[in-house]
Amino acid sequence: PDSYCPDGAKMADEIREKNIDDVFLITWHIGIFAEPNISEPEYRTTFGSAIETESGVTGYPGGSINRHIFSGSITSMSRYSWEARADQTRAEASYVNIAMDADINLTTRVVTVDTEIYFTGSTAPNSVYFNLAMTQENIIGPQNGKEKNPHYTMPDNEYRHMHMLRHLLTGQWGDTLVGTAQGTLITRQYQYTVPADINGVPVDLTNIDFIGFIAEGKSEVITVENAYITFSGVPAGVSLVDIAAKTKMSTPDFCDPNATPVVTIYNNCTTTIDTFEVSASFNNGTPDVQLITTPLLAGDSTTITFSPVVATDEKNVFAFNVNVDATAHLIDTFQSNQYSHSADFYYMESGTFGTSFTEDFESYNHGVEYPNNAFLITPPVGEQAYIVDNDNLAGVNTLLGGFWNSQQSYRWKLPFIPSGTESSLVYKQMDFSTATGHSLEFSYAYSQNTSNSQDSLNVDISTDCNSTWTNVFSGYGSSLATAPGHSGFFYPEAAEWLIETVDLSAFDGEDEVILRFRVYGDDGASLFIDDIEVSSNLLSTNEIDQKNNFMVSPNPATEQIFVYLSENGEYQLIVHNLQGQQLIKKSFRDQASLNVADWDAGLYIFRIVGVDGTEVVQKVSVQ
Repeated sequence: PDSYCPDGAKMADEIREKNIDDVFLITWHIGIFAEPNISEPEYRTTFGSAIETESGVTGYPGGSINRHIFSGSITSMSRYSWEARADQTRAEASYVNIAMDADINLTTRVVTVDTEIYFTGSTAPNSVYFNLAMTQENIIGPQNGKEKNPHYTMPDNEYRHMHMLRHLLTGQWGDTLVGTAQGTLITRQYQYTVPADINGVPVDLTNIDFIGFIAEGKSEVITVENAYITFSGVPAGVSLVDIAAKTKMSTPDFCDPNATPVVTIYNNCTTTIDTFEVSASFNNGTPDVQLITTPLLAGDSTTITFSPVVATDEKNVFAFNVNVDATAHLIDTFQSNQYSHSADFYYMESGTFGTSFTEDFESYNHGVEYPNNAFLITPPVGEQAYIVDNDNLAGVNTLLGGFWNSQQSYRWKLPFIPSGTESSLVYKQMDFSTATGHSLEFSYAYSQNTSNSQDSLNVDISTDCNSTWTNVFSGYGSSLATAPGHSGFFYPEAAEWLIETVDLSAFDGEDEVILRFRVYGDDGASLFIDDIEVSSNLLSTNEIDQKNNFMVSPNPATEQIFVYLSENGEYQLIVHNLQGQQLIKKSFRDQASLNVADWDAGLYIFRIVGVDGTEVVQKVSVQ
């Protein structure tokens, strides 16, 4: 299986979680990456090849939103385009509604789906097609790249496949419906005997779902709905139950490797559950299993504590599961809530990664969430902050680096961060004990969604490994905004960036300084940061001598400026205007030239930075 599919599954689930009543997912296993190796399960169906051809998928994971062609000639698109296209589609009106009830007979395995299709609008073509798909949740099996979706990763290196297509009850392209005038009601009943397995993969009746949708031919899905499921044919002496696991366990500070897993088990049904099994797995290792024989009364809950563990990895998580699989007289009919995960928690080994650093986010692939020497702490809906490149965002044709001086930056997708939650980019320990005059400089861009959006950006420092934090920068709402309000996602113009300089000299002398950018979500558009630099007044023995070894000529200049260094080496030239906008950032060795004929007249700040972090600054006049 393709190693990027778990990342696509995670992104699709994040879209669904934000729009739980409007978004329905069907996962098709198609293409060369879906071909099983020897002894691996066969997840493909007989319907996949036609969908692959019709959608025009060229890269995996590909996805279609309502089988609509948004650009070009195919419906398939990159996972980085899904969210914007889903938002666009949800805003469109539908001329038809669907309601479905599905009865699953646990003895005969016969499913009966009663469907009502009501045309509320007048724009429907004379005939449309009703499609009824059977999907299955919680199929445990192999998957490459499972680390990209850790909450679906299972012990023993397995993966939890969700929303997998198992069958199309109405055939490849659906059941034809003729007569679609406004006010028309069409009813259909479908019956299907669910086999015990499909291609050798078991079909668990308590993990299947039915999704119905109306399409105009092979494409253009107009509306979609899932079925309300009931169960009949319950074997004698068997009770249907709903048992769930949920954890809100506390996690240790960054420098503490000790953690104790704790989970709460809930009986969500009206039947006493007398026996169940609970397991905890640390970083998807071998589970610690407890068999509980103390009855859990209807509507009651109990908290289970497992043996402590010692973390050695940087990023850590506990996975919990509860089930009644070994209890013959109980069947859990809602198994997706059997799984729960702790919040990710992070362990920092002792030591520092440096005394200063710069980060322009240019050396990473689009979608990377963890730049060097940093990690991301996000809300449980998923990781909604990462490095962005406009080449991978549908409809974005402008540079995303600060002031349009580069291709990439770091973005928080504020519309997908639930209001009232925080997301933090945390840089590991730095050593401020060998220098003075420490400072932080970074660029940022932010837009409110509405005037009520009060998202905030805070910069905090900790010198005691996450026990306490000192705020050194804070901005929120309109005071943080660098651009007018944008509904939906915001992509800044070059002039919609600002530079912020923060004095960190209060932390001079500290030997373990942690820096974090902490974002509080409140329905904003988007927030970007770029060009982070932590520096000090420490001078190297290789310091650039401004008087003898550095020259900018001519000064003042009108057309061309030359920068000379008599000492060979690798340097960066960084030019800002007096408004703080970075205009130039380029690497050179002993000399560089700039064409300034089109620059506005005024003063500019030229900075030359050596590979060892030393620098010299000079003001240059352009006339």
